[in-house]
Amino acid sequence: MFDAFEIRDVITICISVAALALSYYTAMRASRLNRRQFELSKAQGEEGSRIAAASAEAAREQARMQRDSDIIAWAGAACDLLSEMAEFSVATGDTASQIARRHKLRHQLSAKIDMGRLFFPNSLSGLERLTETGKPPAYRGQRQSVLDHLIAAYDAFSELAVTGSETERRLIKWEVTAEKRGFISEVHEFIDPRRYVEFRDDGEIAEIKEKIKAEAAEEEAGKAAQ
Repeated sequence: MFDAFEIRDVITICISVAALALSYYTAMRASRLNRRQFELSKAQGEEGSRIAAASAEAAREQARMQRDSDIIAWAGAACDLLSEMAEFSVATGDTASQIARRHKLRHQLSAKIDMGRLFFPNSLSGLERLTETGKPPAYRGQRQSVLDHLIAAYDAFSELAVTGSETERRLIKWEVTAEKRGFISEVHEFIDPRRYVEFRDDGEIAEIKEKIKAEAAEEEAGKAAQ
């Protein structure tokens, strides 16, 4: 009976040890899975932050590109007008149609100047905010130099006289052309067409999302295999 008791006792101890080992293994396995799940969640959070940052950056760049496109369209129309004014300056004749055309060109350039105030608003100091309240809001403060070129061209062209000499006409053409070059240079510096836009596009954002999905699927497959 003593021998039988010892055998049962040994069996019980072995079973307890095996159960303890299994419990320990299960706990360690669960710990590793929890740690892996935490790492995966952390990685997904980081990738999610990257996606959000990439989307925000893309939105900002698209807004800037749209504004640049609007400025380019406005500046292109202004340059076309200035080129016509320069050539008109040396045209001969004083017919009624030419006189009407000269007034039309001045009117069109004046409209372009006012339109430019929407892209290049005046800078306004604190003192000017107090002292220039009588002026319309768009005309308060210091005008930006990019518009100064258009106004100088307008003033030069306005001096064009029907009876002006060829030398005077050529001088006006030169002045208008010089202001056109100054104007386009100012716009060029503002939009910086030489820059290379570097931002994540929708394709890269989609690639990040696919990576997250693949990692999640791999984790699920690992759990199922256990």
